[in-house]
Order: sequence, then structure tokens, then C-alpha cells
Amino acid sequence: EVVRKGMVSAVDDAVGDIITRLRSSEDYNNTIIIFSSDNGSADPKANLPFKGSRGHLSEGAVRVPSFVHSPLLEPHRRGTRSQELVHITDWFPTILGLAKYDQNITSDGLNIWPVIQAGEKGQRDMIVYNLDMDDQSGNFQFGIRKENWKLLWGHPTKFAVNKTPKRQHVELYNLASDPSEENDLSETHQDLVAGLQKLIIKVAKDMKPSFQPNRYSLGYPRYQEGLLRPGWCQSRWWDILWEETQTDKIFKTLQNLVRL
Repeated sequence: EVVRKGMVSAVDDAVGDIITRLRSSEDYNNTIIIFSSDNGSADPKANLPFKGSRGHLSEGAVRVPSFVHSPLLEPHRRGTRSQELVHITDWFPTILGLAKYDQNITSDGLNIWPVIQAGEKGQRDMIVYNLDMDDQSGNFQFGIRKENWKLLWGHPTKFAVNKTPKRQHVELYNLASDPSEENDLSETHQDLVAGLQKLIIKVAKDMKPSFQPNRYSLGYPRYQEGLLRPGWCQSRWWDILWEETQTDKIFKTLQNLVRL
């Protein structure tokens, strides 16, 4: 706890030094400072009143502080708070828009500058927390939010390889009334659970399995023409992990669990 608080103070001092240097230059009046954390603390107490810690899917792990500071902000917007739904991927198109980049890009993010500068209603109504699949054990962990409803499906704790799949495990929360995730509503809202599960399957089919979590198993004979090779440290690992056959079995299992 002492170390964590010390690191927070160190970050605060460092940000202060940057802003002090900017204020002494001509660049300050044309600068937008964006501060955003990447995940919650590893110490659950630091994330209160939200539940959980870094590496999990509870709000304490995924809901983080963020702010924008700039002389370019309209005076009536300074010091205000937004309750709109924002994902960290939204910063990418937002920054491109501020830089007057007008080329079409493919991005999961949305330009949120109108939300920040003018207080407009945000366009985002969905957040994908996680779409993780283990190609060895068939284990998976999915998390999604649609408006105020959050669904967690699959492995309930920190995701790792070669764990026993918990395919029937689901949790459903209404974050508008229960941001601390104390009241699991999955039993009483089964139609909503099924609808969100179908949404997860739809978006999961459009994603690519990441290099994590099974980079060490890429040298297994099953992936290396029957030979044991150091596959995890060679290039073209994506030709292995991104083969459709690696995720087909998991999708078939999901489709059997949820009547599409």
C-alpha cells in the first residue's frame, strides 16, 4: 500500500513537471492533455467502491479514471464530469480527429471530442471487456456491456491456459443500479443473458485470437508437423493461432450452449 501510494505521488509529480514545462512554452495554448489509466490497481482496496483487481473483469479492474485538460476546452466544460460510455480505443480516432486527419480508418473506437467539448450524447452503447479463448483446453472468458447491462461468461477468475472450462458460468449485472456488482441477476433475467451471449458469439467471430495466452504451446507437435520445435519464439506465429480450426471447436460449443 505504501509503494502504491508512493507511485501515485510519483506520477502526480511527473505530470506536474510536464505541465509546468508546457506552461512556460508557447505550445501550452495549443495542447490537449489526456490522462488515462490502463486498468485498475492490483490492490482491491485501491479500487473501492468497485469490486476486483487488475487481471479480472470486475469493474475495479476495468473502470478507470481519465481526464482531459486544455485551454482549448470551452470554459463551461472545464471541471465537468461526463457519464457517457467511453472505451480506451476511443482515444485513437479522437486524437486523429483533433489532428485534422480526414482519411478513413478502421477502428473499434469512436471520436468522443463532441462529448468532451460540447457535452453531446455519446454514440457508444457497447463495450467488449474480453474475448479470450484457450486453444489447448477449450476454456474461454468473455465479458461484454450493452448499455447498462454487463455479462460475464466462462472462466470467472483471472484467465490462464489449461484450466478446466466453466462454460455454464454466467454473471449479469445492471451497472446503473449496481456499479459494485453485488447482485447477480443472471437467474432472473435469462432471456437477457441469452441475448448478450448471442452478441458475444457475433463479435467473437470477428476477432483474431491474440498471441496470449498460449505462446509457449506453439512449439507443440500438433502445430509443428508432428515435431517438437521452439515455435513460440519464431515468426509467423499468427499462421498458427489465426487458423480457423483453432477456434472452431469453441464456437461450436458456444452455439450448442446458446440456441441461435
